[in-house]
Amino acid sequence: MNELSNYEEEKLLQIAVILRRLGIYRNNKGYNRLGYAVYLVSENGSRLEAVVKEVYMPVAEKYHCSWGAVERCLRQTIYKIWISNYDELCMLANNKLKRPPTPAELLDIFAVYMTTI
Repeated sequence: MNELSNYEEEKLLQIAVILRRLGIYRNNKGYNRLGYAVYLVSENGSRLEAVVKEVYMPVAEKYHCSWGAVERCLRQTIYKIWISNYDELCMLANNKLKRPPTPAELLDIFAVYMTTI
């Protein structure tokens, strides 16, 4: 099993805190998938330019599923956040959202927010 560096552990802890603020806990199937996707994007924002290849596929490989399952899981998690924690999501986005973000938009919201904390 890969040991995480202190830097990686700190990043993943920051992501976990944000997920909890949005009402996403470890019992949610999207928790780990979204957390790892956010980690990848926070490390290299240009991954969003090829989100399937650079984000969904590595997450799918790590969690032994298809990239479509990763995207579907992110969409379901977005819906949960939109319904239960809209105000907190808007605060993270620093914008009043008129529609639920796409998975790539949510990843961007997280990545940008993480640069401010």
